[in-house]
Amino acid sequence: MTNGSLLKKAAGRNLAHRIPGKARGIRQAVRAGEARYERKRHLPWLARATPDEIASDDPAVTRSIVTRLERALSAERRRGRAGHWSYDINRHIALMQALAAEKQRLGEVSLPRR
Repeated sequence: MTNGSLLKKAAGRNLAHRIPGKARGIRQAVRAGEARYERKRHLPWLARATPDEIASDDPAVTRSIVTRLERALSAERRRGRAGHWSYDINRHIALMQALAAEKQRLGEVSLPRR
């Protein structure tokens, strides 16, 4: 990679963070997906949850799933910020949706407003 392409990449990344509509669009996508979230369908590939964990109504199990989702979301954010080839915006949004839905299940605040 040349210095010119590194500068373009850095400039694009900085510019993307300054676009307020982009963040608003992602928040809207998360809220919309939160309503369509299906624990049985989404958790196995997002948080590697077992069928017993998915079927459980125990708050301790849900907290464990929330912790795993937070860790997975943090890792996905790191990949995105680093510009890693394996970063997936769809997985990032799906993790945000699942985390919001699971927190709502626990009765916690799902998405902070900025």
